[in-house]
Amino acid sequence: MPGPVAVPPSQTKNTQNLEAKPVGAREPAAAGYQIEPVFAPARLGRKRTALSKNPGATAKAGATGAASMADGLLPVPERGETNWFASFLYPLRSIECLSVIAVVSVVCWVFVILVPEYCLAVMGDADSMGAPTIGKFIALISILPVAFLLPFCLFYWLQYLGRVMVASAMGDTTPPRTPDRNFDGFFNGLSPWLVWLSLGASVGLLPVLIYRAFQTTEGSWSGALSLLLFLLGFPYILMALLMSFLHDHALAAKPFNVIGALFRSGSSFLLLCAFALGAVGLGQATFELALLLRPGHFWIYLPACLVSWIAVTWCSIVVMRVLGNYYYPRREMLGWHHERPRWGVAWKL
Repeated sequence: MPGPVAVPPSQTKNTQNLEAKPVGAREPAAAGYQIEPVFAPARLGRKRTALSKNPGATAKAGATGAASMADGLLPVPERGETNWFASFLYPLRSIECLSVIAVVSVVCWVFVILVPEYCLAVMGDADSMGAPTIGKFIALISILPVAFLLPFCLFYWLQYLGRVMVASAMGDTTPPRTPDRNFDGFFNGLSPWLVWLSLGASVGLLPVLIYRAFQTTEGSWSGALSLLLFLLGFPYILMALLMSFLHDHALAAKPFNVIGALFRSGSSFLLLCAFALGAVGLGQATFELALLLRPGHFWIYLPACLVSWIAVTWCSIVVMRVLGNYYYPRREMLGWHHERPRWGVAWKL
């Protein structure tokens, strides 16, 4: 009969560890955060970011799922970029971020460009045949899916933009994961945008709206004055956007709080506003160039509009990245939250 088989010491040690720990036992969470541990799959080949070097920050990122897969076209840097123009390469760090740009751009292109152009062509053909009512009916049937599905696309876009800002403000250099494609993914987390619209955008645009409402004559100087009033309120709008997402209190973006934060930030925030205006203007310029092609080069105009939508979605992510990256090194000076942003905890980034 064969003798007893010798068991390697390493296997004996592993067997003792398995016997010592009951099945399903959890490791203690990192100190200071009191969050439940989460079993996350191993990610191979990913560089360590500044957030992963801190044990508490690692537990926070794991518990909220903030980090996305490091499978982008560019490697993830150790630290956040110091040059704002380098943020234009930020979406290339994650395939998930590029997928959001592709999906949102194509959906907006189909719903906002192709479907309206099709409706205009149908109504034109119906008018030429003497049946305008039928043309309007077909256009109405074609526009109903757009009216129902386009808001979901916009909500999904806003959800991801908020995630980009919060993840950047927490020091993560990797684009966040995409929202879930369910009810929570589309609607849970829209409250900061509503707060910003009521306390930030409406207040910042109030001088322009009042001027346009009481304007009696239209002159060459009226457009310049409207632009000047908008530029004066734009820093207020951006600062209110930051406070709506990153402050501990939901209604922190009040006029006195926003103005005080503007004075504490100084001229550096004005430079940030100029960069954001330039990025937004770049997306608008692509649409204006595409519209110039519509009268004489219609079939070139259609794909040019797709490129314009890609530019708009790309620039919007870059602006949110720059805003969050601006807040991260100044979080102690501003003192908006103690441990971590409230919305970063409420969302499962």
